[in-house]
Amino acid sequence: MKTYKTIPVFIIILTLLAGCSSPQPAPLQSADTPIPTIVQTEETPLPTPTDTVNGMIAFARDTSTQRDIYLINVDGSGLTAVTDDAGWDNWPSWSPDGSKLAFTCRRPTPSSGGGICTINADGSERKQLTNTNEWEPSWSPDGKHISYASLSGQNSEIYMMETDGSNQIQLTHSPAEDWQATWSPDSQRILFTSARDGDWEIYIMDVSDGGKMGDKALTQLTENDIQDGFPAWSPDGTKIVFSSVRDGNEEIYLMNADGSDPQRLTNNDMEDSFPRWSPDGKWIVFATLAIVPPILSYDITVMSVDGSQQMQITQGTSENEECPNWSP
Repeated sequence: MKTYKTIPVFIIILTLLAGCSSPQPAPLQSADTPIPTIVQTEETPLPTPTDTVNGMIAFARDTSTQRDIYLINVDGSGLTAVTDDAGWDNWPSWSPDGSKLAFTCRRPTPSSGGGICTINADGSERKQLTNTNEWEPSWSPDGKHISYASLSGQNSEIYMMETDGSNQIQLTHSPAEDWQATWSPDSQRILFTSARDGDWEIYIMDVSDGGKMGDKALTQLTENDIQDGFPAWSPDGTKIVFSSVRDGNEEIYLMNADGSDPQRLTNNDMEDSFPRWSPDGKWIVFATLAIVPPILSYDITVMSVDGSQQMQITQGTSENEECPNWSP
């Protein structure tokens, strides 16, 4: 039995201000991993994939005063702002028909409470669905629900609601924090990250009964003393991609949907995080930490499902670019 570890408040505050996620665990980090020294080096271009890769990716991008939702083609062209206003928009999730995005929306500063908004992919018809400390929306593949994390109580719990914001149902009831919910392809189960086992692990929750059982119907997929997080189901439901510091640095991993046979996909000097699938299941998009002197910032990278053919989409700007999500 593991002992529950308290997450330091200062880590939560730092993540709130800078991370892809919301006020949740700090970016996965090994205690033995030193903070890298920033050194200006000559940039080596990443290889261009030999297989065809298409589509559009939504992501969150920081500027000097705000964070907004952007779109970009996989070849790096067509950078377009979907939101452009004072505040902090984050964690975009596509509707299954690709016409809308759900996202975390905070006003007016990163330290203020969050909420869930939706918007058309062209930036029109923005709607506020919740506004009492809700984060990290995920649109169900059947288009009927949006899952999210809520801090409206004593700690973060997983909820789901209808796509107009109605019928909000609390799914988890744990003294530990629950975050990062994503749906199975059949919309019957939810993957999420929880500290209920003493450190951050990945769980599956059955919601085929409409969420009545909630976290009474759980399966724990990972079990170790190192943080695992940011899980996402493959389109065919057979695999789960996630990030972990189990080898000393945050990298992208792939495992079977039952938690077996974890395989490391990336092996970079800097952190790789927030993996998401392409609709055909052949590619994975993720955020990789890059050195842009004098600061560290995240860029968006695409790779084949076996970890090969890595291609950086956003190229070494000082803006933080995170939370990528591939269009259906």
